[in-house]
Amino acid sequence: MLPRWILILLLTALMIVTTGGLGLYRAQEDAVRRKVAEDLVAVARLKGDQIAAWRTDQLEDAAALKEHGYLRQSVVRFTADPGAENAEDLRERFRILATQHDYTDILLTDPTGRMLSSLSGKRYAQGVYATDLAAAVHEKTPVLMDIHTDPQGQTPHISVIAPLFSNDEAVSTPVGAVILVIDAARFLYPLIQSWPTGSETAETLLVRQDGEHVLFLNDLRHQPDTALKLRIPLTRTDMPAVMAVLGREGFVRGRDYRGVEVVSVIRPIPDSPWFMVTKVDTTEVFAEWRRQSVLIWALLAGATVLIGAIAILLRQHERNIHFRALYVSEAALRNSLERYGITLKSIGDAVIVADARGMVELLNPAAEALTGWGDVEAHGKPLDEILRIVDEETGKTVESLPAKVLREGAVIGLTRHPLLIARDGTRRPIADSGAPIRDADGEIIGVVLVFRDQTEERRARRTSEIRSDLIEYAATHTLDEMMTRALEIVTERVESPSGWFGFVETDSHTPSGARGQTPALIGFHRTGEQIPNDPIEPTDAIAECVRRNKPIIRNDDIPSKGRQVSGDGGIRRYRELVVPVIHKDQTVAVLGVSGKQGDYTDKEAAELASLSDMIWEIAARKRTEADRQKAEQRYRRLFESAGDGILVLNADTGRVLDANPSLLRMVDMSHETIVGKDLGELGPFTRMTLFEDALETLQGKNVFHCDDAALETADGRIVEIEFVGTSYRVDHNRIIQFNIRDITRRKQAEIERERLLSAIEQAGETIVMTDPDGVIQYVNPAFERVTGYTRREAVGQTPCALENRRHDDAYYRILRETLAIGRVFQGRMVNQRKDRTLLTQEVTIAPVRDAAGRTVNYVGVAHDITENLAMAAQLQQAQKLESVGRLAGGVAHDYNNMLGVILGYTELALKKVDPSDPLHDDLMEIFDAARRSSEITRQLLAFARRQTVSPRVLDVNETVEGMLKMLRHLIGEDIDLRWFPKHRSWPVKIDPSQIEQILANLCLNARDAISGVGKVMIETENITFDEAYCAHHPDCIPGEYVLLAASDDGRGMDKETLESIFEPFFTTKDVRRGTGLGLATVYGIVKQNNGFINVYSEPGKGTTFKIYLPRHQGPATTSSPDPPVEIPLGRGETILLVEDEPAILKVGAMMLEGLGYRVLTADTPTSAMRLADAHVDKIHLLVTDVVMPEMNGRDLANQLKARCPEIRTLFMSGYTANVIAHRGVLDVGVYFIQKPFSRKDLGIKVRGILDETSPQASRQGVTK
Repeated sequence: MLPRWILILLLTALMIVTTGGLGLYRAQEDAVRRKVAEDLVAVARLKGDQIAAWRTDQLEDAAALKEHGYLRQSVVRFTADPGAENAEDLRERFRILATQHDYTDILLTDPTGRMLSSLSGKRYAQGVYATDLAAAVHEKTPVLMDIHTDPQGQTPHISVIAPLFSNDEAVSTPVGAVILVIDAARFLYPLIQSWPTGSETAETLLVRQDGEHVLFLNDLRHQPDTALKLRIPLTRTDMPAVMAVLGREGFVRGRDYRGVEVVSVIRPIPDSPWFMVTKVDTTEVFAEWRRQSVLIWALLAGATVLIGAIAILLRQHERNIHFRALYVSEAALRNSLERYGITLKSIGDAVIVADARGMVELLNPAAEALTGWGDVEAHGKPLDEILRIVDEETGKTVESLPAKVLREGAVIGLTRHPLLIARDGTRRPIADSGAPIRDADGEIIGVVLVFRDQTEERRARRTSEIRSDLIEYAATHTLDEMMTRALEIVTERVESPSGWFGFVETDSHTPSGARGQTPALIGFHRTGEQIPNDPIEPTDAIAECVRRNKPIIRNDDIPSKGRQVSGDGGIRRYRELVVPVIHKDQTVAVLGVSGKQGDYTDKEAAELASLSDMIWEIAARKRTEADRQKAEQRYRRLFESAGDGILVLNADTGRVLDANPSLLRMVDMSHETIVGKDLGELGPFTRMTLFEDALETLQGKNVFHCDDAALETADGRIVEIEFVGTSYRVDHNRIIQFNIRDITRRKQAEIERERLLSAIEQAGETIVMTDPDGVIQYVNPAFERVTGYTRREAVGQTPCALENRRHDDAYYRILRETLAIGRVFQGRMVNQRKDRTLLTQEVTIAPVRDAAGRTVNYVGVAHDITENLAMAAQLQQAQKLESVGRLAGGVAHDYNNMLGVILGYTELALKKVDPSDPLHDDLMEIFDAARRSSEITRQLLAFARRQTVSPRVLDVNETVEGMLKMLRHLIGEDIDLRWFPKHRSWPVKIDPSQIEQILANLCLNARDAISGVGKVMIETENITFDEAYCAHHPDCIPGEYVLLAASDDGRGMDKETLESIFEPFFTTKDVRRGTGLGLATVYGIVKQNNGFINVYSEPGKGTTFKIYLPRHQGPATTSSPDPPVEIPLGRGETILLVEDEPAILKVGAMMLEGLGYRVLTADTPTSAMRLADAHVDKIHLLVTDVVMPEMNGRDLANQLKARCPEIRTLFMSGYTANVIAHRGVLDVGVYFIQKPFSRKDLGIKVRGILDETSPQASRQGVTK
């Protein structure tokens, strides 16, 4: 039975657990309800605010329509005139509104509600919107209608009615209303149906009161297609939707339209008849709570069961206490006995217990191991049989220790050098003692013997002695001598005739001998006989020892290959023992013995291992000392022979410790004068703050660099240096070492190199350097400018990859052969720029050789002569034109004079012959032939730019327009002439007749290039050329130009033909079809007017000529009137005719007299002056040749002008020779007629001058 206080405690705990469990249940249930209510309220507030905001946005958008002036104007226009144009305009504005605001439809009604138009074209019943429309018009503000369906469909809509007024609302009358129809399914329903978290039953309802029912305004989650159809009577007061209509708000519980119990939050929508119900099934929201409540009840039941179990356990515990007390007392005694036995067996010393008769009672494990007897089999046997002890020095059996202890009754030790002989005959040195065992009365009832194995202690002591001997021996002997001594000791210890020691190289794990040979051993017989070098094979015990890092014992009597070292067979390693020396987990050396008569044992392996570590340590120290001595010698040799100066200082004192010969030579000082001095006391270093900075820096860092410094030597020389300072420790002393390099020559070489590189970089010629294989290693900036390739693009390429091989194979073969024999190649090379344009260069390529005469590079220097060649070609062309011009001038002067005589007399003869007379036709043939000949002369002068012209500012479009009829007649009906003028072309300054010559020649060439039907296109355009374009087109000068282009779809021309088309007398036509002067004339006219011409043509693809004439800054002049058809007659005016050619003089006089003028003739300027002086009447006009022997026509005119100020002058010539014209252009105010001329030409020109009716026309040259 439990104590009373325990029972009271258990009952109290049971009551606390029950009360706490019920309280926790109710608290958790309340918390779940609050959480559900908070979540539903948050969702309801969010959605209610969104719906209210959406309603406000719709009303604001509708209110904005009242201010929409364009819409109001469109409505007013439509109501006034509902025609197609106004209707379409209104619908377009409706479409824009619908697109911007996602309206389903937009309606227009009059103020009474009658529908006038709609975006969709549907017709709506008038009564649907009448009430809300009247309210909107009355209140003059938009009205948002309730959710409704239109008569044609069942889709729920929401409409916004926006009234429109003609002008100011305060005094205006309504003109109608715009009804914005919104599909509830596009925004409102998705907004209502969405839920912010995942839920299977959560739902939002939008309802309003409809009479005695609640009308659901949206589709339901669990009952589709219910919007505006489902109605619930107001008597269902347990439904949250009915509660909302009846005025309830906030969190409520009830049943929904399915009859399922739900929790809901009710919230009215501001400014609307709508109510929103957010609900979720109670089974969902309280599902987690139900699981938690089950757990709470389970925990409560478990706590109750636990309290009952505690009561049972306490009762059982009381019963066990008594029995446990009994057990503990008995176990304590038993444990005490076992502890003594375990202690006896666990101690490291051997213990033997015998009775008073000397019979064995107990052997602990250590005694068993040393004696070789087991505890069971030794029990009851005499102690002297189990423990056999002899003197180590004499070998005699010593007195029985137990007998002595029993006799004397005290603790007794054995002799100085006891040796225990085990059961198997193994002898071990021991240290032992014996003690009597007494009973409670003090009587001796037994004896206990305690002894320990001293083998390891003696071995350690011996090893220490050997170590001391070897260290002392190594101090005065060489490594080989020390190793010989060590191996004598080793072989003696393990009774082996031969022994050897080898170091293992860490990189290959190959043992090496005492002298470091690799991969060989140096072994020694115990007598000192040296074994020759012997390579170690992988199958050897040594290789296995190194590989496995453990001792290897071989007692198989099979000698390893190559181990038989003496001819008589006395020294053979039939048995082997090899032990490794392991340092940092690696085998660094091996020690081995062989040839023992008996087998090697693990004991010997252990002894040999301790000896091997000691030998390796001494030998390694000896080797390290030898290596250090070698390193010091090597360092000293390097120090003395180094090319750089080396200065060693004490870091703490700053005094020089050492200096090598290179430094002494550099500063011109001796070793005695520099060593031991402070660095600041040495002349060359006193003025160098860099060394002071270096010393200060090296106090905290290990390295200091200086790439450029100057040192002044004792004799005043300046030495350019660079130095590195390093700080390190030697024997606890901090040392600073300066390595100083004389870079004077290098600096001078760098200056020369920089000067040379600067010259190369700034050179105008391109310079390329390649390796012996022709791969580019360097190009200068001139190469980049000339070729367009950047240095990065060129380096690594070959010149052939860049030049695109523009020469034949023979050219490159000669280049390679020249360079192969080491000669310099010179030649002209055509290469290709990066932009595919060609350039011509004068190239020099030379090999670069090293000191041995080997070609290490090739350097190429190229001078670009492309522009020079182009200029030379232009100069040659100019010289050719100049020559042709001089030829044309000479021909024109004489030839035109003769043609003038022929034309004049023929024309006079025609007037005297009846047209029906056959002679009339012959005279006409002569006349036509002469006119054609004069035209050839005119073309020749035009090509040579010697044609006398009178340029004026004109509009090219107008000039071409006036020629179209003539050009169409010229090319025939089978060819379509198309004209594409620029809308407003810039004015140009040119003789209009030259425009006619250009187009006539180009159209005739196009006609001849077209076989059959074709087309010719003439077009104009305004063009501006910048400097970048003109840089690649030498004929072009930057500026503004008017383009006159003529194109045809004829047979076209190849490249060779294009290169010669502008040469005089060059033609591809038959001999009878052309003179070869047409395009030459065009070229000359264009050049005479400072323009340029481009030609584009390919065989079979037609030809295009593009002529660019410079823009003239100024307006175009009006066209001159056409010359009169009839020849104007004279009125008796006096004309002085001066001509050095008699025939021309005669025929000219006849023409003028026939026209009604009085004519005074003179064949020289002098006679003309005398004639003028002698003539008393007024001379109205001077008609004079330009080029005459005594003086030219201009000088004659000037002299006569001085005498007769009112006289006018008409110059006539076949070639003016720049007397009255510059480059063929007449000077201002000069009248001129071109030889040969007809009677009509002369009559019109003279009459025009005398009458001054058309000054500009009279100054114009006669055209074809």
